[in-house]
This record gives sequence, structure tokens and C-alpha cells, in this order.
Amino acid sequence: MKINFKGSFTYILMLSLCSLLYSIDWQAKNAMPTVRSFCGAATIGESLYVVGGRNSSGLLSTLEIYDIVSDTWSTGSSLPVPMREFGMTALNGKIYVIGGYDGTNVLDSVFEYVPGTDTWTTKASMPTARGGLTAAVAFGKIYAIGGDDGANALNDVEEFDPINDTWVAKTAMPTPRTYLTSQNTGDKIYAIGGCVSGVTPCGTVEEYDPAGDSWITKTSMPTARYGLASGVVAGKVYVLGGFAPVSLIYAVVESYDPSADTWSGETSMLTARWGLVVDTIDAKLFAVGGQTLFHSGYTGVNEEGTVLVGILEQGVRELKNLLQIRPVPFQSRVNIMLSDDMESREIKIYNPAGRLVRSLPIESGSGNCISWDRTDESGKRLPAGVYMLRVEALGETIVRKLVVLP
Repeated sequence: MKINFKGSFTYILMLSLCSLLYSIDWQAKNAMPTVRSFCGAATIGESLYVVGGRNSSGLLSTLEIYDIVSDTWSTGSSLPVPMREFGMTALNGKIYVIGGYDGTNVLDSVFEYVPGTDTWTTKASMPTARGGLTAAVAFGKIYAIGGDDGANALNDVEEFDPINDTWVAKTAMPTPRTYLTSQNTGDKIYAIGGCVSGVTPCGTVEEYDPAGDSWITKTSMPTARYGLASGVVAGKVYVLGGFAPVSLIYAVVESYDPSADTWSGETSMLTARWGLVVDTIDAKLFAVGGQTLFHSGYTGVNEEGTVLVGILEQGVRELKNLLQIRPVPFQSRVNIMLSDDMESREIKIYNPAGRLVRSLPIESGSGNCISWDRTDESGKRLPAGVYMLRVEALGETIVRKLVVLP
């Protein structure tokens, strides 16, 4: 597309050929004090709660809490029962631990944890005892999906209502499997990967619609594996780590886009492992614990993955005289200079999760030079990280990355 400006310059812009490119910046953080695998994790606020699991000493009930702001760990009240391979999720400021394995039997137990009082309460038992299951939240309910009875993979799906403390059986998942992962990206739940029988991994992806109580098969994950974990950033499911025979322990990360039903390769974790836990806080993936070997190698490794959004340029594109940003990166204040020909009225700043944090109007007489002091609309100073600047101009959308230093 050729655009003639009021000035003496002509630029060829191929903005319509641009598409979003996601990548991950991995950083090692303060390790979890207790090395373990097949534990559970859930986030509330800016804290990650990790409980249970196993290591060379046996089964665990230990609860450790990671504060992402201070990069420190603290200890909470232990689970009532040492266990591993359970489903765990958070809902309405509380954490739920469902099913699992106590070293002898698969469990039907449900425990509710309240962070404010640091207390555990026993809730109504799950109808089907099982371990290796996954748990996901949708519409104020918790869905316990798949797992095994100690011998065979299951496809049971049961819905828990925390308010009424009741369980209801739902339509079974098409593919029985254990050691799988699941995520909710809106109004659908995606059950991903797992072990279908013996030690056979799968890359199966099945979409559950809680409203219609129905399942649909989607595009399979490229890397079949089990003992994997996942998190959601900006509507995409990021699947991390896992295991496949013989002795293939993965650092691989693959992302699933539900809107397009497609998979993409992403930047691998720093440490290959399986039996890890993953959750998301402020568009950052936290991958904690796991095993680096099949029967051993228990670890407390804690890696933070910041999902970055940039521009994949697929055509000729000259922006230097259209949009200039100085300095890059910046710490306290950045100046954004626009060409007079852009005729834009507003600059929008988004955080890594894709949330709008600041709108900057371009006032008449400003000379099209706008200054941003890294604050949001309320005047609160924003943390360091990678933000996105968006400008609507010339019938196109221009997106640039802003790197804010600590």
C-alpha cells in the first residue's frame, strides 16, 4: 500500500501483513525450599501456593507460598493428608485440592484452603475416587476431569459446586487419560495431553463446553507427553514440560490458540522436567518443581516466563520517521514522537496480559511529542516489564514494544 504524505517523504507500509508473535523470556527465580514433583499449585493475588507432592523422602503435605513481588517463599498450614497426583485450583479466593493418591489408595477427598485464616476444611467427597486427574474452573464451578483408579485411565467428569458443597456427574471426556492438564480460556475448558494406557503418551486435545455439557475434539498437541503442566496468557494455553518413553523429559513449551485451533512452538524452559506445576500471575508463567529424571531428580527449580508480544514483519516497513521512541529501554519516562502525517488522536499502552493500562491523548499544540511516566490511569507506578504501545493511524494499527527497566 503506497501512502503519500504532506511532506516530501513517501513510505511503503506493509502493516496489513503483520501478525502478532509470542515468545517467552525465561528467568531463574528463588527456588522452592522443598524439592518435589506431582504437587499442586494455584494462585491468589500475587502469591503462588504449592502443596503436597512427593520426593525421595516420600509423600508430602507441606504448603509453601511464593510471593512474586519479593521473590521469597513462606510456609503455610500443611494439608491434612500427605498426597500426590491430585487436582488443584483456586476459586473465589479459596484453594481446592481434589482426589489424589496417598501411597496406598486413590482418593475421593476434597480439601478447601482459606489463605486469610491459613486453615483447611474437609468438603463433600468426589463421587469417583482417582489420582492423576486435572481440575479446571468455569462459571463458578470446579470440574474434575480424567485421572486413573490406580490401574486404568478414566474419562470421568464431575462438577463441584463449592457454595452448595455438592457434586454432579457430567458427560464423560471422549478419551480416557491420566497425568493430563487442563485450562479454561473463557467459556470452554481444554483437556490436553496425558497418558492413555501403561506409559503411552498422547497429544490429544478435547474441548469441553460446560454450558452444553458436550465435548469436541480439537487439533492435537505436536509433542505427545504426560506429567505436563499449563497456564493461560492472553487467551492462549501454554503447555510446559512433561515425559514420554523412553526417558524423554521435556523442556519444550507449546502454545495453543483456541480461536484458531492451532499450535505454535515457544521458547523452551531453562530446565527440562516432568511432574512440575505451572500457574500464571500478571501474564507471567511460573514453572515450579518437578523431576529431571524418571525415578529421581526431584527439584525446587522456579522459573518465571514472561510472555512477550511483538510484531512479525512480513513485508517492507519503514517506521523511523512515523513513530520514534526515546529512550529504549527506559526507567522513569519515555518520549513518543509521531509524524504530523499520522493524524492520530491517542496512544494506548497495554501490559503483557493485553490489558489497557493507560491512554495518552494527543493534545492540539503538543507537537505530537507525548511523554509517559510509566503510570496507569490512577497514577500508580507500573512495575518493570514489557509493555505494548498501540497507535491507530493511516487506517492501520502500529504496535511497538516498550521495555521498562526496574
